[in-house]
Amino acid sequence: MAADGRQEGFTGLEAALVLVAFVVVAGIFSFTVLGSGFFTTQKAQKTIVTGVDQSTSTLHVVGDVYGISDGNGHIDEFWFTLGTAAAGKGVDLSALAVTASSADALYTLRPADPLASPPAGPGEWCIHAKTGDGASPLFLSGGEQGTIIARLPAGAGLAAGQRVTIEAVPPIGAPVAISRQIPPVTSAVTVLT
Repeated sequence: MAADGRQEGFTGLEAALVLVAFVVVAGIFSFTVLGSGFFTTQKAQKTIVTGVDQSTSTLHVVGDVYGISDGNGHIDEFWFTLGTAAAGKGVDLSALAVTASSADALYTLRPADPLASPPAGPGEWCIHAKTGDGASPLFLSGGEQGTIIARLPAGAGLAAGQRVTIEAVPPIGAPVAISRQIPPVTSAVTVLT
């Protein structure tokens, strides 16, 4: 008992209020933890789905890469074939970005107009031929292949010994980098290694 005759201590009502406060705080905390867990799970699922989409729409080089001579002993045009995985998703070639680079320069090649009608002009790229569905010449479905012609700008031909890197970047999926060296002896059409 206190000196003035009052009793000090917890009553049942006060204990119940403290207990209710703890329950409310624990409920809010658990709701927050569960909510962030569901959010993280949803983000992880979205990341996995995006990764699968990108991996199934990946392009790859099929066969050899050819260099076409400009008539002056330099290579200024490149022919290569891109393919998709047999069970993969298609790739829209009209949204493809193509660049060519050497040790001295980087060229961003623009799509020819029309894109599926060669030849490519200086500084352009085009689709020369495509296997499979002829009704959609700008779209590579699963298992199809398309031959691309990439031409450097006028006067930018590469001499023997120089290395060229051509990069084709699809709208979805990994870019394809093709790096080849111009051989010491070239002809009108040269297989690049």
